[in-house]
Amino acid sequence: MDKEFRNAIARMSRAKRKTGALKEERDYFRVCEECGQAFDTRSTAQLFHHEELGHEPLTESELTELALAEWGMVENPGGAIKRRTRKPQNGEGE
Repeated sequence: MDKEFRNAIARMSRAKRKTGALKEERDYFRVCEECGQAFDTRSTAQLFHHEELGHEPLTESELTELALAEWGMVENPGGAIKRRTRKPQNGEGE
């Protein structure tokens, strides 16, 4: 799955994320029948990845990248993580 597609999925996931009745953490995880990797069903990006035929398990770095993208977090060159903020559009904030 290419990076742009993953980022688009992450944005969709962020947009639809809702809080609901609390469940046990383990209830959110499933094991992929194709690759055998456990994945978080709350993550749209992980769901889409595991729906692809012939996919490989995600690496730790890919999982971290997806999680940061879904939560709107980015890593700056200094290594500290910060929340991404939306830039004002024309006419906003004046």
